[in-house]
Amino acid sequence: MGEIIDVISDVTVYGSAALAFIYLIGFNRFDKAYKFFTLYLLTIAVIQLGMKAWKWYFEGKAIYFYSSIFLRCNSFGYPCSTRNY
Repeated sequence: MGEIIDVISDVTVYGSAALAFIYLIGFNRFDKAYKFFTLYLLTIAVIQLGMKAWKWYFEGKAIYFYSSIFLRCNSFGYPCSTRNY
């Protein structure tokens, strides 16, 4: 089951990059809505490729960033903000 999800994940990531590239081919030929949609697709492709690289880089490593924020903000009832409620 995990292999199927990995394949689907790869298809969506590389598919979004391919769609952004295909739409970039006609970027200068079409109107404003086409350009905004192309920039949207490019943004989604960059985010997905960045997250894939993030996953690849930290695979097998323990990530303590989120756990330290959770522990610091929620331990012993201390709020994360400095405002008094």
